[in-house]
Amino acid sequence: MALQDALTLLNRLMSMSPSAILLLDGSGLIHSANPEFLHTFRISDERLVVARHIRASANVLGKSFVAAISALLDNGKTAVKAQQRFQLADNSTVTLNFRCQRFGVDDSGQSMLFAGEVTDPDAINMGAVFDRLPTPAMAVSQEDNVIMAANAAALRAFGLRREHVGNDTITQILMRLDDFNQIRTDIESDGGEAGLVCPVHSLLGGALNYQVKGSAFTDDERMFLVLEFHNTKAHAGERAKTPARGPTPRKGLLSRVVDHLDF
Repeated sequence: MALQDALTLLNRLMSMSPSAILLLDGSGLIHSANPEFLHTFRISDERLVVARHIRASANVLGKSFVAAISALLDNGKTAVKAQQRFQLADNSTVTLNFRCQRFGVDDSGQSMLFAGEVTDPDAINMGAVFDRLPTPAMAVSQEDNVIMAANAAALRAFGLRREHVGNDTITQILMRLDDFNQIRTDIESDGGEAGLVCPVHSLLGGALNYQVKGSAFTDDERMFLVLEFHNTKAHAGERAKTPARGPTPRKGLLSRVVDHLDF
């Protein structure tokens, strides 16, 4: 069978498969990605990956997936079955049971077929929940104040672009250092549920007062502050009072989501 005929047949089969399937040639050039693969890896258009080399696709597929597939291309194994958690390009994660199979369709060399299934398709994707919070929210590294994740509401409210995430500090572009340090202190002292009212700048221009609530989050050796920005008419510098008596206040939605986040 000619190479093009074989690829055409594979593409038809792939489009009907419930597995996330990626087809590459022996050099790592991506020939096809089926709809389930695009959905699993949060890719809006197959043209973002098809006809690109796997090693040049980390910005779309995520560094961990590209590294894993590149290693499989290099090690020469005919077939591999494994389970791995991949961090995607949007900083969410997905755990897949997958197999990679090499096959030769003609004398031009071998191709590789990647097929993966989400380990628990009924599990809640907490990264997706974070991104769909109606209030702006972001995760900030405690080590250097760099914005490590921002949900869709934060991108809109503050005029952030994806290139700001992972590069700019929150105190460079959005908040005063004194206010950020006060929020950090509040989180350490009482959990930060009360929140601090302070001005937050937008890259679109101007600044508004927000009640900024926060939670601490640790992932392995990394430490973050996850902040949620609530609209308020209060004056900057005010801080909501935590009840001195009565039952412990119920944890807010952000804190409950943070308990399960994986950046």
